Amino acid sequence: MSGDNSTFFAVLAGARAAELDDALDAVDEWRQYAANLEQQLKATKERLNTANAKGHIKDEVIEELSGGRDITELMGGKDRYNARIAAKKAELSQR
Repeated sequence: MSGDNSTFFAVLAGARAAELDDALDAVDEWRQYAANLEQQLKATKERLNTANAKGHIKDEVIEELSGGRDITELMGGKDRYNARIAAKKAELSQR
């Protein structure tokens, strides 16, 4: 009977480890996605600033395209996102 229990718990632990690995892979994918979005945002901001410096567009257009948010405000979202990811990783690793 004891052997049956140890086998059961070994299989259960293996399944939980696989779930944790899958969850951590998903977290890594979302981090990469967020990093890509961050790069796109920086590139767009640079293009807008360059076009504005050349007189091609007005400040109002930049404000409208950015939703009235400053780049530093948008980057603050990344910090909040990373904090949520770290908390989720900690939660998953304790299961």
